[in-house]
Amino acid sequence: MQEYDYSQRADALADRQRALLITLNSGAIGVVFAVAGHLASQGIGPGWAATAVRMFVLGLVTTAASMALAKYKAVKRRDAREKDSREAEGEISAGQGLGVSPNKEYIRYLTPNLDALNAKYTALRWRNTTWEGLALMWFVVGCWLGLSSLGDITTA
Repeated sequence: MQEYDYSQRADALADRQRALLITLNSGAIGVVFAVAGHLASQGIGPGWAATAVRMFVLGLVTTAASMALAKYKAVKRRDAREKDSREAEGEISAGQGLGVSPNKEYIRYLTPNLDALNAKYTALRWRNTTWEGLALMWFVVGCWLGLSSLGDITTA
């Protein structure tokens, strides 16, 4: 019996969720501009739409960050699998790494603060769900701001 790959399923669902967030935010930008264009023909300035569109763009940027993180994690998993398979075949010894010289003093000389650098940027590597949750939050905030701005419009 073949073992079910939950990681692959989670990645596929996350990709679909990112696609949905991109569609929602992009579509919302289009809707806001369409409504602003229609209202402009009635003499109402489009300034009300700026804040809502900023929120939708922020949602797109946040989704892009989630996609970059997913790519980073996929590359790390691929490299780890490649290293494991090379160790199993006896091509490299455990701890040697991929394409890295076994002379650790030389490596330490080239990258003296690598551990400090990794620790510094660990906070930026949030879970993908955090980024996607932020993108959804920006979408909701953008909708709320757009609708509340529309409610404040009065015709002269």
